[in-house]
Amino acid sequence: MTDDERQRLMDFILEQQAATGVKLDQLGDSHKQLLDSHRRDSIRLDRDEPLLTLMIGGQAGTSRLTGNSTNRSAELRRYQSLDRFAVANATHSA
Repeated sequence: MTDDERQRLMDFILEQQAATGVKLDQLGDSHKQLLDSHRRDSIRLDRDEPLLTLMIGGQAGTSRLTGNSTNRSAELRRYQSLDRFAVANATHSA
């Protein structure tokens, strides 16, 4: 290997190391930004969690109430149809 080839190889290695250093710095900055974003999101979630729990609990209560009212409506319709049937039979028997 000549001195010129050795010099080009060393220059190439130094350029690669410099490029790798720049990429590592960029990755470090991106990682810091992600950590900061995660911290902000965690704080926001901690703050909003009680409200979300209440909202979800309210949804479950609403579902139960809706289910009960649906059952009651079905029972009411059944009794109404039984009443109509009883009235119809009473008028046909008389």
